[in-house]
Amino acid sequence: MYKLLIVDDEPIVVDMLVESFMDMMREEVEVYKAYSANQALAWLDQFKFDIVLSDIKMPEMNGLQLLDCIQYHTSYANKSV
Repeated sequence: MYKLLIVDDEPIVVDMLVESFMDMMREEVEVYKAYSANQALAWLDQFKFDIVLSDIKMPEMNGLQLLDCIQYHTSYANKSV
């Protein structure tokens, strides 16, 4: 089973994406939600995700900054982006 993290500061977008993935891949994916980059980093400390889908424009830390943090995270250091 794949672990998917969806990151967006707009809850309606997150919920729509979660619903879409659950409809398409219910048996194959566990979907986690984060409404900020900081919340995503907290999830990344707890779980190893196969896919992180992130918005680019978010307050405080944008998606590109989140990507930089993920790339420096030891368990994701050698993953493709």
